[in-house]
Amino acid sequence: MAFLVNRCASRLSRILQPRSCASFMSTEREPVPEKKKKKPPEVRVNLIENKNLTVMSLESANKLANHKGVQLALVEEPAHWMLVGNRQAYELLSPGSKVASKKEDDMKALGFKGLKKAIFSTNIQDNDVQTKLKQISKWVSAGYVVDIALDKSEKSEDIRAKLEEAIKDTAKLPGSVKRNSNTLLRVQYQPIETVKSKKDVKKETSQ
Repeated sequence: MAFLVNRCASRLSRILQPRSCASFMSTEREPVPEKKKKKPPEVRVNLIENKNLTVMSLESANKLANHKGVQLALVEEPAHWMLVGNRQAYELLSPGSKVASKKEDDMKALGFKGLKKAIFSTNIQDNDVQTKLKQISKWVSAGYVVDIALDKSEKSEDIRAKLEEAIKDTAKLPGSVKRNSNTLLRVQYQPIETVKSKKDVKKETSQ
């Protein structure tokens, strides 16, 4: 009996002996899990294509431009409807569009407001001719250079004569012929005054 008591006492004393902290606590700290980085907010834009507006991310718009082999460009002087939702307006520019954009810039560099185009087809109706002539007259008066394309027909010379009569006080005449083939006549008309010269005249008269 005494033997059993001594044996139990020996085991109890070993259990109660103080142990070093190292035996209970690991010296290595557990790795703190990294916080997931927040993704930057997605930039949403209005993509203008063929006068249609599509809302998409800027990243998706870039991918679409690359897929089509065109350039994604910010719309200069966008119309009010293009900025719906206070988003920036972008457009897809093909090589042909780039050429047109360069011509527009060239006209602005010369002091004009920009470049406009008008086409008169062979089967155009008389009332449509009058509407276009009024529009072209407004463009020239506002300081735009206007490119006119006319399908060669019996009407084409008559239309050109009416046009030059309508803009005789605001455009340099005769117009500059850019192309004259069996099927097409292209003529360019420049305003007599550039936008800059108009502003200078207004300043002088106001002084």
